[in-house]
Amino acid sequence: MDTTLGNSPSITSYDVAREAGVSIGTVSRVLSNQPNVDVKLRSRVLKAIDDLGYIHVPKKRRAAPKIQINPSKLAENPLKGPEKKIKNVTLCVPVRKTPALQTSYFYQMLNTAQAECARRKIALMYSVVEDGPGALAPLDEAIQAGNADGILLINFGAAELVQGLYERQVPILMVDPRQYPIAPIDVITNDAQDATLLAMEHLIGLGHRDIALINGPVRYGMQHRQYGYEISLREAGIPVRPELMARNDLTNEGGENAMLELLERKVDFSAVFCANHYMAFGAIRVLQNAGKRVPEDVSVVGYGNLEASELYTWPLTSINDHNELKGKLAIRYLLERAAHPQDLPIRISLPVELIVRGTTAPFNATASGQLQGRERK
Repeated sequence: MDTTLGNSPSITSYDVAREAGVSIGTVSRVLSNQPNVDVKLRSRVLKAIDDLGYIHVPKKRRAAPKIQINPSKLAENPLKGPEKKIKNVTLCVPVRKTPALQTSYFYQMLNTAQAECARRKIALMYSVVEDGPGALAPLDEAIQAGNADGILLINFGAAELVQGLYERQVPILMVDPRQYPIAPIDVITNDAQDATLLAMEHLIGLGHRDIALINGPVRYGMQHRQYGYEISLREAGIPVRPELMARNDLTNEGGENAMLELLERKVDFSAVFCANHYMAFGAIRVLQNAGKRVPEDVSVVGYGNLEASELYTWPLTSINDHNELKGKLAIRYLLERAAHPQDLPIRISLPVELIVRGTTAPFNATASGQLQGRERK
C-alpha cells in the first residue's frame, strides 16, 4: 500500500482510484509516469490526487517491498518458526437464512481446515453462531472448556464480536470478513474490486456494453464489487446506469429476485455479473423461464469457483478466488499467531483468476435484440 504524508495520512492510491473512477492499475501507471494512459484518464487521476491531497512515496523510498502472494506456494510450504501447543481450534460460521454448513462455500473451507488440523493432530470443532455480540457467551464457554485455543471466524463482520474476542487474548483469524476489522486481527481474503475488474474486462472484451450487476447487501466486499463494476464501465467509456444494478441476498433466491427486478424494469442488457455463484444460478433460472438463452441472449459471470460452478446444468464462467486454500492457510497462520502473539497482523489477499466456461459468449445484436435502433460504439 502506498504511504501518504501531509494532512491526509489515511488517503491511499485506492482512494484516488475510487475518486477518479479508474482502476488501481491506471493510478499506478499515472504515478509512475508511464505513457500508455489516455489523456482524459490521466487528467482525472491528477485531479483526484490534488483534490484528496494524496502524496505518493516512490517504491525505492519504502521500507519494505510488496510481497507477491502465490497460492500454490502458500499451500506447499508450511510456515516456519516455533509453534505454541494449540490442541483445539473452533471454526465459526455465521447463522444465515440458508443453513451455513449446507453451502459448499463453508463446507469446502471446513473440509480443508479439518485436513490441515488432522495432519497436525489438532482437534477441530465447528460452531454456528450469531454474527454479533450474542456469540460471545457460547464462545466463552468453548474457551473455558479448552475447546478453543484458537478461533477461526468465517465471513463475520460484527465489530462488537470481533473486539470482544480480541480482548479474550485468544489467537483469532478472520476469513472473508463482512467488514474489515478495526482490531489488529489476521485476515485472509481476496480483493473483490480486482476480481470484478477481471470479470468486467472479460465481458467488455466480448463486446458487451449493457452489463447488469446483481450484487449482495451493502457491506465491505459487496461495495468493492460495485467499485470495480463502475470503474470498468467508466474506463471503457460506458455510462454507469443505476437501473442496471440490483441488490438482494447472496442466495439462489436472492439472484432470482434481483433478476426479476431487472426484467420488470424493462432495461436492455446483454450480460450480467453476479456477486456470487448462488445468485448467478438463480439469475440464470429466471432468464431461462423468461425465454432468454444463456449465453446466446445474456452472458453471465459469477463469483466463487465452487464445485457447482463446473457441474451445474450451465457450466458457469466464474471468478476463482482459491477458496479451497483458505481453510488450510487459516490453520497455518493461526498457529503462527499463537507462536508470535505480538507481531503485526497479517492481511493476505489471495489472487483471483477468471475461469471461462459456458455462460459467456461474444455480444450478438441479432440474438439478444439489444440494439433497438441504437448504434453501438
